[in-house]
Amino acid sequence: MALWIGWVGMSLIVAGTYAPAEYSRWLFLAGASALGVSAILGKSRFYVAFQIPIIIGAITALLPTILNIVGMCTMLFGVLVAIIYLTRVRELTEWQSKAGAIGLILLAGGFASGTKAYLLPANIVLLFNAAFRLHIKREKIAIIWLVLEILAGGGTIFSIVCGRTPS
Repeated sequence: MALWIGWVGMSLIVAGTYAPAEYSRWLFLAGASALGVSAILGKSRFYVAFQIPIIIGAITALLPTILNIVGMCTMLFGVLVAIIYLTRVRELTEWQSKAGAIGLILLAGGFASGTKAYLLPANIVLLFNAAFRLHIKREKIAIIWLVLEILAGGGTIFSIVCGRTPS
């Protein structure tokens, strides 16, 4: 069940990448929420902690500009809390998991600053983290994030090379 919900969430996020702005924000929120539910059902502490700041970021995208700034600060605080939590539950013991935390920081920095300069490194780091979680830790649910990072990385490369977002 967790994998199916995760695939739906990933599909919504990918659809949000190509949708007009008025729909993309809602698709990102629904997709991030579905991925969060998927992580909870899949019992992956890393991805639960990972999705919380992403969901906060998706909510802030729906807010007016002045509240958006407060929301971005909240998202960055969420990243900090997620990393502290992952450290406390000993989820960040391997270097690959630490790299995943760095990828989360880069991803949050990309969202907060609105620049793509952080997103491609984040996609690459998170791609390797997902591969590690799938192959070494045997977390079946990591396949969703592996595919999502491949698609997101491709979209980021497209937007950097072409100077625009995919449409």
